[in-house]
Amino acid sequence: GIQGNVVVGPTCGVESTPPDPSCAPKPYAAALGIFAVGGIKAIKNVTASQSGIFSVALPPGTYEIRNDPQAEVLPDCRSNEPVVVKTNAYTTVTISCDSGIR
Repeated sequence: GIQGNVVVGPTCGVESTPPDPSCAPKPYAAALGIFAVGGIKAIKNVTASQSGIFSVALPPGTYEIRNDPQAEVLPDCRSNEPVVVKTNAYTTVTISCDSGIR
């Protein structure tokens, strides 16, 4: 399966140098879909906890994690690359969500 955490950022409108620790990405309770690579219909859905943690059992294969592509809402959450699940193992990922703050 896949387990991991979800974070959202940016959390501040202006980035500073050095970076302000209070503007770091924060855990996010996102509703996500697990898709076959290039797929348009979710194979499974999962919701991360308030602390951004999630886990979902899946058969071996290659998957993408993202919001519902029809939702067109922010934050936009997705895996940065395909996630490979091996037999009898969990793959750990971090899902980044773009808050849209600029």
